[in-house]
Amino acid sequence: MRFALLTVALAGCLVDDYDPNYTPSVGDTATIAESGIAGDWVSEGSDLSELFASEPFYYVRVDAHFDADGSYEVVVTDRDNAQATLTGTYDVGLGSDPKTIALTQAEPYASFAEGIWQIGEDGALTYEVVQTVPDYGYTPATPETGFGSTSGPSLAPGANVQVYR
Repeated sequence: MRFALLTVALAGCLVDDYDPNYTPSVGDTATIAESGIAGDWVSEGSDLSELFASEPFYYVRVDAHFDADGSYEVVVTDRDNAQATLTGTYDVGLGSDPKTIALTQAEPYASFAEGIWQIGEDGALTYEVVQTVPDYGYTPATPETGFGSTSGPSLAPGANVQVYR
């Protein structure tokens, strides 16, 4: 269960909550090639979000691959060296800074997540997304609210911000 709660989810999926017709909105869409997010990213050590570095997850590393074709694969590794893989597709918006992102997860279960991301001058990717379908009461960060603004049950401000290099 704890692997299902990675960056694109904060709670497990219930089949009856899934809406196959829902599509997250990213605003002004752009090609993946224009976005700058395509590539391989690693988050570990102090770059891990507070949420994923602590109980119940205890992640020690997150490897994310965003492909230029709009697909993604994320592999999480916990302190016991157990791994889980999440896959799906994504779309980005470039009309803001930070930029928006919407993810349609296919495995290990179907869900949607939304949030924001930004590549800094140092080349690091700052990333904050949260599952919005099924809806467990979390509100994603937006360009207007900024990083650290994801809110919802038992989520401290800033606890969901992840840095990738």
